[in-house]
Amino acid sequence: MHKQSPYRVGQAAEALGAFPRRCVMVCGSVAEIEAARAAGVAVIAYAADPLRRAELLALDPDAAVEHLAELRLAG
Repeated sequence: MHKQSPYRVGQAAEALGAFPRRCVMVCGSVAEIEAARAAGVAVIAYAADPLRRAELLALDPDAAVEHLAELRLAG
């Protein structure tokens, strides 16, 4: 597994024409959460696996979901 890069997260935001602080990243791993935080992106932990849920929640994400269906776009 490769470690996520905050630089790549920032590049993705830039490619979308957005500032990182106006973005949110759905993360399913510690490395993804760390990269998003370092890039200044808000974090939603995707904690579907009960065994990893505590590990992801310990990183204090901005929000957490167990199912992707819980995600809603703001209108």
